[in-house]
Amino acid sequence: MRFAKIERSQRLQRTLKALQSARELSTLELIHQANIVAVNSAISELRRNGYSISCRSVDRVYYYRLGEK
Repeated sequence: MRFAKIERSQRLQRTLKALQSARELSTLELIHQANIVAVNSAISELRRNGYSISCRSVDRVYYYRLGEK
């Protein structure tokens, strides 16, 4: 699977910055704060770049939290 490197991707950098600024963010919050559309793809790519990101679902709303790299 191909994935963007965080060093060259402003989209991933924005997503990481949003995750770093909060304890937990919903999909909608990430869309607005990071100005991205495909949250699941960005999360997957960040994971491929070595970041630990947890995800939990509450009543069909997904929440993401940045862990240790």
